[in-house]
Amino acid sequence: MKYFLSIVFFLISLGLTGCGIGGFWMNGNPNHSPTYPYGARWVKAGMTRESRLSEFMQCGGYENLREGFEIQPNQPTTDFFKGYNAHVTQVSACMRSKGYSYLEQCDARCLHP
Repeated sequence: MKYFLSIVFFLISLGLTGCGIGGFWMNGNPNHSPTYPYGARWVKAGMTRESRLSEFMQCGGYENLREGFEIQPNQPTTDFFKGYNAHVTQVSACMRSKGYSYLEQCDARCLHP
């Protein structure tokens, strides 16, 4: 019986790593939709790529439209996420104060790339 259970466990493990959870789902974006950086999702009427980038950077974002917060060497994960969340909250408040709205799903208004 113990031998049988070992074989069953092995076959289940092999199946999960060969397809499904361990195969398809772990290979990038499972939605097959394009991904957009955080800054590309901030839009407002009359903006241009250049004006959004300038204002996004003034709010603390990076020039590649990423959030602008990096993990420091030897920084615990919990400390990183506390700092990251505070930073994103500050960037979000700043962008809203400049008249931008955040799109959950990007469309043509994202103007990216």
